[in-house]
Amino acid sequence: MFTRYLYLMTLAAGLMFNQLAQAQTEQYEKHANIALAAQEFARELASVHGQEAKISIKVDPLDKRLTLSKCTAPLSAFESPNSKNSGRTTVGVRCDGDKNWKLYVPVTIEVIRNVVTIRQGVTRRAALKESDLVMQEKDISGMHNGYYTDSKAVIGKLVKTSLKSGTVISPRNLKTPLAIKKGTTVTIIAELSGIKIRMKGKALKSGGIGDWIAVENSSSSRKIEGKILDDGIVGVML
Repeated sequence: MFTRYLYLMTLAAGLMFNQLAQAQTEQYEKHANIALAAQEFARELASVHGQEAKISIKVDPLDKRLTLSKCTAPLSAFESPNSKNSGRTTVGVRCDGDKNWKLYVPVTIEVIRNVVTIRQGVTRRAALKESDLVMQEKDISGMHNGYYTDSKAVIGKLVKTSLKSGTVISPRNLKTPLAIKKGTTVTIIAELSGIKIRMKGKALKSGGIGDWIAVENSSSSRKIEGKILDDGIVGVML
């Protein structure tokens, strides 16, 4: 009889403990809800990278000891002072319910894009050819020096240093071949009212296609800035 009584008391105590633990749990906001709010906001931040990018969001686990009152309003997320749209960052999550609170949640935003890389190693001063290049999916979060998403933008450019296979090409790796050397004779093209005027001139600076350089009109000795359009050709505006 006593054994049965002891069993029933133990069972009742267990049930009371479970109910108490459940009640306490229901008083606090679930960490999963906080993480979800942070994740959704981080995805919004990363949307600036366009539909071509593959976005992956990783939210750091919250401290198990963290207890925040269950919010009586929907959780809202916001930018922290350190929020970024890629890489390691933080997102704010707050409760605007009966008991207000806010916290900052560490997240990692991976942004995967197809970028131009080196297929096989190339040596210094080599002019890049299409066969030297291959598109690869890479996380661009840490590519602070830039990258290319179109191989046509780098074909014909010279590499400043040797690059090994798999290297992501950045603008810092490249330089434009000289289309005009300082002191050489150039053709200056000016357009006025739809009419193109050609004249001879002298380059006062070296540059590649797309660069702006100073040139001197051979007839008038007038100096003017122009854009290099092609080898030996400079376009100016009158």
